[in-house]
Amino acid sequence: MPILTTATAAVAYRIRYSNRARNLSITVNWNGDCEVIVPSRRWISAQAVDRFLQTQAPWIVRQVTRLKKNVHKIPLSHQGISTQKVADQTRDLLNRVLDNFGPEFSYAGLKVRAYKSRWGSCDVKHRLCFNYKLSLLPAELSEYIVIHELCHTRHLNHSKNFWSAVEVYCPDYRSRRKELKKYLI
Repeated sequence: MPILTTATAAVAYRIRYSNRARNLSITVNWNGDCEVIVPSRRWISAQAVDRFLQTQAPWIVRQVTRLKKNVHKIPLSHQGISTQKVADQTRDLLNRVLDNFGPEFSYAGLKVRAYKSRWGSCDVKHRLCFNYKLSLLPAELSEYIVIHELCHTRHLNHSKNFWSAVEVYCPDYRSRRKELKKYLI
């Protein structure tokens, strides 16, 4: 595996040729693995790839350093189960939790999406969206996320009033929030 050496770090990377790629690009995975994607439709010299890597080196080092922190996190994987089935399980979970807490809140709609970096969201029209992997979390953590987003229907920020509302429905929200940070989407 080739290594990109900079003044501050040495980063191993692999080269992948892609029929779909149109330009050189770099991806850094959640565990800090670096991959250079080279379009196979057009000829690009090794020197051009090296120059590209050198110009992008500061960004690569920043990303690898940031993402190496995720190595100790628990990745949520739905090994062997289709994405659709996991999304359906999440919808079932949301319906159960919303049966308990939902009647006390006013929300406009509910969606399940494939987010890369968030568990849920609530927009100004009080539409709730949740990550389809929510059902892969322990039940108390997914319940906390739903309560968190429901409280955003009353307070569209993270003010003291918002956290007070969360605490009414989830008194141990601090410990659940801390536990949630151990998981990687």
